[in-house]
Amino acid sequence: VGGFGAGYVSATNDQAGGDIKVTTAYLAYSIPLFRVKGASITPAFSSSTVKDSVAGTSKDLKSLRVRVHYDF
Repeated sequence: VGGFGAGYVSATNDQAGGDIKVTTAYLAYSIPLFRVKGASITPAFSSSTVKDSVAGTSKDLKSLRVRVHYDF
């Protein structure tokens, strides 16, 4: 919606026999950059959880990303 983006991704690793599951949620917002047409900067936050049912482990990962975009 406008400059706002959100998403949710869930996946199972088939290479490990379906034992590893990853879920990720993210939020992002695109901001015009210096009033230049076609230029924007997009900060994004994501949070992932990795679960290994065989090992019985779970790990949470959080990240902050920044993307600079320019159409020319």
